[in-house]
Amino acid sequence: MAKVDSSNQINEICRISKGTVVDGIIRTSSDIRVDGSVIGTVYTTGRLVIGESGHVSGLTMCSNLDMWGKLEGQAYVAEIASLKAESIFNGELHVGRLSVELGASYDGTCNMMQQAEFEKVTAPFQSEAKPSVKQVD
Repeated sequence: MAKVDSSNQINEICRISKGTVVDGIIRTSSDIRVDGSVIGTVYTTGRLVIGESGHVSGLTMCSNLDMWGKLEGQAYVAEIASLKAESIFNGELHVGRLSVELGASYDGTCNMMQQAEFEKVTAPFQSEAKPSVKQVD
């Protein structure tokens, strides 16, 4: 069985380009930049960046979050979530620290959490088990 490298990959970025729609689960140790749309679950041990045209809907778990676009659903951020001007957040945020710029829209709840809570929530995604892949006909 192949081992999943859980260390952050320096200079490696997973990019979801504008016009791209991902429906499902993304699990990586690299940073992620979303300029398209993601519907489902996003887990990274790195930074999640949601660009101006980016839209993420579902469960999000990351070390740090920088957003200019839109995020809907539950978000768990171990360290710092930065909501930039013009960003839109709708949902439930669990975060170590929060930064909100003037002009950002925030509609939901916020829970300041400790690292232990983040690790408990993300434990199922940290396993080295190989994810199942379904073939599309």
